[in-house]
Amino acid sequence: MRPSILYMCVFSIFGILSCSENKPEISLYIQTSEIAVRKLENTISVSGDCNFLIQLSSSRYKNWKTVFSSADEKPVSYGEKFKVSGNFFMLYGDRFHVVQSAEIILSGESIKAYLLIDMESGQVWCNSSQLNLPRFTKDDLISRGF
Repeated sequence: MRPSILYMCVFSIFGILSCSENKPEISLYIQTSEIAVRKLENTISVSGDCNFLIQLSSSRYKNWKTVFSSADEKPVSYGEKFKVSGNFFMLYGDRFHVVQSAEIILSGESIKAYLLIDMESGQVWCNSSQLNLPRFTKDDLISRGF
């Protein structure tokens, strides 16, 4: 089933995701038939960097479950995108700090592949150069239908 998508952010008219001042803001919400994904963002006042949480909700969890907490990133407005394929959610964008091998061409588009989540199990892979999490490759994305 195709997910329904809601953008909830300051610049929602343009479909961009942004950081909010001093309070977490839901900037991305994806609902499939069984699973929901949301992204909560904070701006770190002093540096202007942004960090965010990715949370899942399904019949297995009573409340939202945090499956990913980012390192400090540059504000990702105007460059952050996502794709969903089956049970997998991928977050990518040109302003993320990623390892060099995550700068790939996928379906003819040059991207920085940042985050991959199995929405059913909650397993997370991340190509952030600032975090020590399992990495994923272009082949991993292709094998999952991206």
